[in-house]
Amino acid sequence: MYELIAEYSIYIALLLGYFTGFFVLKSIFKKSKNNSLWLLCLIFTFFSLLSAFIFASFEELISLHRFHFGSISTYGVYFICPPFLFCVFRKKSREGLKELFDKYAVYICPSMIFQRLHCMLAGCCGGKEIFRIGFFWPTRETEIIFYFLILLFFCNRISTGKYSKGTLLPLLMCFYGVFRFVNEFFRTGIGLIRMAHIWSVLSIMIGYAVYIELKKHQNRQEAIW
Repeated sequence: MYELIAEYSIYIALLLGYFTGFFVLKSIFKKSKNNSLWLLCLIFTFFSLLSAFIFASFEELISLHRFHFGSISTYGVYFICPPFLFCVFRKKSREGLKELFDKYAVYICPSMIFQRLHCMLAGCCGGKEIFRIGFFWPTRETEIIFYFLILLFFCNRISTGKYSKGTLLPLLMCFYGVFRFVNEFFRTGIGLIRMAHIWSVLSIMIGYAVYIELKKHQNRQEAIW
């Protein structure tokens, strides 16, 4: 039974992430209609998974490995999926796009929690042995905790109204970039500095730049009013 679950764990994780993401979004964005929200979660799932595949293939190409479409890279969720979503929903108003990306940022959190549970079952993305004492750094477990805390943070910010619309995804990119940069040192792999460190820095820079621009736009709007 365990072997069967482990074999299909990625599909189980996708389904659990999909349904959990829907109910989380429904509880936070109460005005959203069920039918449109089910479809939106399906779009998020499809494009985020496709983006993770594409980015992993890109990483293999630039690292001179054999091209293989099938690996998954988390940073595709941050770098490739948002442009995809923008192209799909480009006719929305500015405020509509801001809310869309806020929903996407919230949706990512439970989805990635289940994906890291899949990693635990699959035995990938593990941590290095620390000080040769038989303790392996819990890279997947710490990432699960990270996304859970970020989800609680987002829920609090939205429920209290203490946030600027559209800023959740840039904040998530900054937070995850910092977390992953540190966590990557403890993951198994070749070398001390890896490609993930570069993506982490890039995620922080892009997230911060977008966040500052959104805050400036909000301040200009408030000044006009």
